[in-house]
Amino acid sequence: MPILTVFSLQTPDKSKFVGQLRQNCLDWLKLGIYLGMLRRFVVACLLCQVLPVFAEPDYLQQKKVVIIYPKVSAPYNQIFEQIIEGIKQEFPGEVLLYLLDKTSSKQKLGDWIREQNVDAFLPLGSMAKAMLNGTGKHFPLVQGAISRLANGSDHSGIVMLPDPDKMLRHFVELIGTSKDIHLVYNPVNQEYWVSHAIEAAATLGIKLKLYQAADLAHSALAYRQLLSKLNPKHDALWLASDHKIMDAAIFNHVLEFSWQHELTVFSNKLPDVKRGALFSMFPDNVLMGRNLALMLMQRIKDPRQKAKIEYLSAVKVAINIRTAKHLGLHLSEAELSHYGLVYPLP
Repeated sequence: MPILTVFSLQTPDKSKFVGQLRQNCLDWLKLGIYLGMLRRFVVACLLCQVLPVFAEPDYLQQKKVVIIYPKVSAPYNQIFEQIIEGIKQEFPGEVLLYLLDKTSSKQKLGDWIREQNVDAFLPLGSMAKAMLNGTGKHFPLVQGAISRLANGSDHSGIVMLPDPDKMLRHFVELIGTSKDIHLVYNPVNQEYWVSHAIEAAATLGIKLKLYQAADLAHSALAYRQLLSKLNPKHDALWLASDHKIMDAAIFNHVLEFSWQHELTVFSNKLPDVKRGALFSMFPDNVLMGRNLALMLMQRIKDPRQKAKIEYLSAVKVAINIRTAKHLGLHLSEAELSHYGLVYPLP
């Protein structure tokens, strides 16, 4: 930046005065040019920040996404309808729907996709994803309403299992961190989910003890051995509720023991709360749809980004107040108002 020369009007040397004046005029001219360039630079920087904000919606508004989902009977159809509602609320472009029924085929779906000239896919449920696999289309894709998604998958998606961090944080709110949590899980289906549970437990200062069971026989043995040594004052049981390691007989045995010994049991599965588990979580379907749309928008903007698997963070909590009171937990009406479901139902 130019430095201006300071001169005195009382300089006796006229030639020196004129020289100083000429130099200052040049310096002022340089400063004006410098400030003009600086102003243009600042404006350019601001535009670089502001223009993408305005340009991005326009870019996405030109995109067309198709939601592929199965035809199911009421009331389960409401789940897909609510997810779709959330997607439409968030995605700025055109949203098309393709309903799978008994007459659907990979050939029909592929032909329809070619006619519509879509830019991205959002299959809901494992059936929709399997149907899409046979079309030969490889556009940005995000999966929703699925029971599992293998680590290392090429596609992003949200798995219908509660986020372990959410589950453990609610446990801490109700019970505290003084109890060890015991979890029997299926290493085939739940290894990746359990890795997140381990991280969440470490963050919250909870001791999480794990037991593997690959089938119902091993699961029954694991629970029988585990229940024989648990201390209800210091231990709690977290039910992973994978159908390959949990059936009605095992669940009833666990629940009967927990009631008799006042053992805290919570579950990943909503129906378990109705049957006596302390609490569980279930999806806020509209908000989950919005989250799926946001994931898809990121994939459209950068199809080469690494696939991301997420668990349900858009959730509501269900609690069994009969079980809570049995365990010595007395929740106020204000506290209960924050729950999405309270059992037993009135």
